[in-house]
Amino acid sequence: MITVTAVSKAFAGKKLFEDVNTTFPPGRRYGLTGPNGAGKSTFMKIMQGDLDYVALQQGEEFFTSLYRQGKRAEFVRYWGEGHVLESPANIRDMWRRIFAWFDQF
Repeated sequence: MITVTAVSKAFAGKKLFEDVNTTFPPGRRYGLTGPNGAGKSTFMKIMQGDLDYVALQQGEEFFTSLYRQGKRAEFVRYWGEGHVLESPANIRDMWRRIFAWFDQF
């Protein structure tokens, strides 16, 4: 089952979709239709993890503010991978970082 909760996306001030909430139960087929530029591909990329629904800059600002407040935070970005953990090297790096963080406490 795939569940989508409160997903919104806009480009250059144009809202493609806002506060989308839906569930896709297994065993069914779905179609996504609409005119060019309506956000069909963007929605699918967000669902499969190839596109962040929160702008990368917002993530950077969030972690930077935590760091400035003296909070333990680390922002990790994997370039060229669509910001997802697809390659085995990225997955290993992610787990290495997680275990290293836990070892500090």
